Amino acid sequence: MHPGNMGTTKLAAILCLAAIAGPAAADDRAPGTLRMREPAGRRVAQRAPDGAPTDPPGDPAPSASPRPPAGDSAASASDNGKTEVISVTDAPIEHELITGRAPVSVVTRADLDTSGRATLGDILQALPAQANGANAQVNAGGDGATRINLRGLGAPRTLVLLNGRRIVNGGNGADASVDVNAIPLAAIERVEVLKDGASALYGADAVGGVVNIVTRPQFDGTDVSLLTSTSQRGDGTEYDASFVTGFTSGDKRTYVVISGGYQRHDPVLGGDRGFSQFQDSYDFATKTLTRYQSLTAPSGRIDATSIGPGGMHPPGCASDACKPTSTGGWTDFAPGDRYNEATQSYVYTPSTRYNVLATGGNRVNDHASVLAEVLYLRRSSDRQLSPVAFTADAPISKDSMYNPLGGDILDYRRRITELGPRQFVDDVRTIRGVIGVVGDAPDLLQLKHVSYELSYNYGDTRSLVGTTGQLNKPRVADALGPSMRDADGTPICVRVPGDRTTKIVYHNALGNGVIGDVPCVPLNLLSPTGAIPLAQLANLTFSDAGNGTDNQGTLLATASGQLAELPDHGTISLSLGGDERNETGQQAPPSLASGGSTTDNQALATDGQFDVYEGFGELAIVPITGGDIARRVEIDLGARALHHSRFGSHLTYKAGGLFRTVGGIAVRGTYATAFRAPSVFDLVGGRTETLPTVEDPCDARPPSAGNATRTLDPTVQSRCTAQAVPVGTAFTTNQQPAAVGGNPELRPETASTATIGAVVEPPQLSGLALSADYWRIAIDDAIETLGVPTIFANCYDRGIQAFCDQIHRDFNTHRILHVDQVLQNVHRTITSGVDLAVWYDTRFVALGRLHTGLEAQYLLRYDLDTGQQVVHGVGYYDLGVYPRYKANLSSRWIHPGGASGGFTLRYVGSYKECAADDCNNAHNLASLSRDVDRYFKLDLYGGYDLPSQLGRTTLQVGVNNVFDATPPVVYNAAAANSDAATYDFVGRMVYLRLSQQF
Repeated sequence: MHPGNMGTTKLAAILCLAAIAGPAAADDRAPGTLRMREPAGRRVAQRAPDGAPTDPPGDPAPSASPRPPAGDSAASASDNGKTEVISVTDAPIEHELITGRAPVSVVTRADLDTSGRATLGDILQALPAQANGANAQVNAGGDGATRINLRGLGAPRTLVLLNGRRIVNGGNGADASVDVNAIPLAAIERVEVLKDGASALYGADAVGGVVNIVTRPQFDGTDVSLLTSTSQRGDGTEYDASFVTGFTSGDKRTYVVISGGYQRHDPVLGGDRGFSQFQDSYDFATKTLTRYQSLTAPSGRIDATSIGPGGMHPPGCASDACKPTSTGGWTDFAPGDRYNEATQSYVYTPSTRYNVLATGGNRVNDHASVLAEVLYLRRSSDRQLSPVAFTADAPISKDSMYNPLGGDILDYRRRITELGPRQFVDDVRTIRGVIGVVGDAPDLLQLKHVSYELSYNYGDTRSLVGTTGQLNKPRVADALGPSMRDADGTPICVRVPGDRTTKIVYHNALGNGVIGDVPCVPLNLLSPTGAIPLAQLANLTFSDAGNGTDNQGTLLATASGQLAELPDHGTISLSLGGDERNETGQQAPPSLASGGSTTDNQALATDGQFDVYEGFGELAIVPITGGDIARRVEIDLGARALHHSRFGSHLTYKAGGLFRTVGGIAVRGTYATAFRAPSVFDLVGGRTETLPTVEDPCDARPPSAGNATRTLDPTVQSRCTAQAVPVGTAFTTNQQPAAVGGNPELRPETASTATIGAVVEPPQLSGLALSADYWRIAIDDAIETLGVPTIFANCYDRGIQAFCDQIHRDFNTHRILHVDQVLQNVHRTITSGVDLAVWYDTRFVALGRLHTGLEAQYLLRYDLDTGQQVVHGVGYYDLGVYPRYKANLSSRWIHPGGASGGFTLRYVGSYKECAADDCNNAHNLASLSRDVDRYFKLDLYGGYDLPSQLGRTTLQVGVNNVFDATPPVVYNAAAANSDAATYDFVGRMVYLRLSQQF
């Protein structure tokens, strides 16, 4: 996007909002992130006895000059007995953190250092407010990225910022959310998580909340850190080498901070963990467990009843399920011949990253400074599935030279282990650059102490997604067709009817880049395990690749200042701003897969863009300070007007306040509205085939029933009969094809968010703070993808025809061809809960300092109202992991002599899962359900600082998941018998970190 692309009238309207105060800065900037003098947005404030903040001694007066080098934030803020205060994420008026007008969680630099992890996403996903975000444990259906999903409302409804400014979306193209692992961990000073719907101030994506990643402030020196960790089983090893170096000029006018690193994480295979060695199926009626193993085995399996007229039953095989032997004969296919697909699938996907982040600034004069940020990421990640399965995609011709049975074989299954596992490699590159002018202006009109920013933010993500180990279906069909040996004795494929000696030859148009003519080679699919010659497979497999892009450009301007002074030290402050943002997204799937001619999932292309023009303002009023009862009162009003190139204009607003009284007690609350237009993928995302794990309700012999035949519920049977499925039909599969993708008929969604809470900081016990906040988020016309189990339940259990129409079956076999699972507007999504937090910071004379904190979430409600049914999610697995309780307890001890230690205990409460993922069915809940166990995970660490002539050396040793807690079994989960977005799949990890500060 270039500024010249903006319409003249709309650009003028945007700039008029900022013209009152002169040059200005950013919508996609966090309101109130401090300027050049404190580029990380950090300020220390000392608390007066009544709880009101006072300016810290020595805090520089507002100016555009860079701040002098700063030390470690955790130590500097807390060791002085002061409360850390920052400007709220994306509003030009400074707000208190934690005890301010909105609930905020903070992940400090110390938290990052003691986590034993090398990527930010693995740390943030443990927060109680986060739920069901994609991560590196998602193998099938993942893309190597890690997302943050506040309140479980979907990652696109969480706004992620870097130093208060937007970050380009990341992934495989046309994505709607940020890959938080794109930011080097070494560069981060802290992460602020605003757990309050804030769209009126921050933009449409902030329905669930805001995550602001704040980088380290300018400093002189260099920090180098080396981290290595490995599981007790010797896999999942992680390596990280990172650095931060900074320079500040002698006159404090110029600073540069550069950070970067290399990170690698090795894989963990499903076969190497007890909980994921097999994909289990659970019969909720009989409470019995069946280890699901595929009939598509490396040995091959022929259904003798499928052999065409004139054929014979395989000799030596007494049953109708037969397999070839290594000696050329036949024998019965036994239960032990089934194939375990789980062993070669990843439960933690491998990745390699290189990333660099540079920030800098230069003071031009007393009122203006130039700032710049540059981010670069290069990621390579890998996903792996079991070898490709041939499942009777084409018959083995009676005229094949390798078919000895004399008739067409219509049902033959074989796992092509000769090709090895299927691989999906993501190669992703992200660049992001920000350039702008910030500073303080003289008093202007009625505004005093004016600060401003004018900046341009550009980001671009490009991906290449390669796939190997798949089959070209048309070529396989030809290779299984008529064949013979030519005059030279060479096996050839031939065409019939016609000249049987005519070879089948493929030209490069069908060969995806193969130059010249490619002959068809007959395939001996009836070979025993591992015996298919690679020469026969060479022209049947292929390497393919797709590509994608995400592009974002934002021109922003904001200005803020004091509008008036009120009696008793009260103030009225005003902030105005505007932006223009352009986003484009493209995704081109692998060329052969897009045509549906391979064993890879079929996918169609995505290509779209939109522009948004926004103006926003915030009015902060402090009418009372220092009263006997009302020690401090704050009122906050904000509004945002926007024009979307696809969906027209809209207005959102917010109102909030804080009342602080005696005894360290404060009450706070906010109410806001939100508007979110569909993303590029939401609107034009190409349909893609998936294979969700769910049994066909019409299956008389599903995997969960073992070898038994079940009688369907009469209501279910009537719906199956209406779809022409004969009674007693057996499909014996636990995966059904579904088609996901965008929907050009989507409407924008609107939302209302509210919070009300209390904060207590008893003066009798210095260092103690307690908070409790009720929150509620309601989204109308919510853009959702309904799960296949929800579609099945509404069709077969409740008889709703609209959902039955989404299920398409083959006319002859009655198998499900696909389930329509495209995005749609549902009536409403609503969630509410209570956040609790307790923080205690104390000192012991000789033993040092102890900082302990508890953050918990009690979920009251998570409902998805489809218009025909309300699906309740709290306490059930129907919509994902939404337990009543989640909590983190942590404690950190620091001794003056250099020793330190601590722990983090994470808790995820119990919930129920039911047959067909439908606990909203009263019958299922009563008799076809089970409890998913609660989950505890304990991390311990210890460290020691050793001063030396070189600077400071820090050695840290830790154990994550001390008790090797196994993830609770969730049989309805997509893979690995548990939920990859919630629990730790790696197990006990031991890590060592060595840091050197020069």
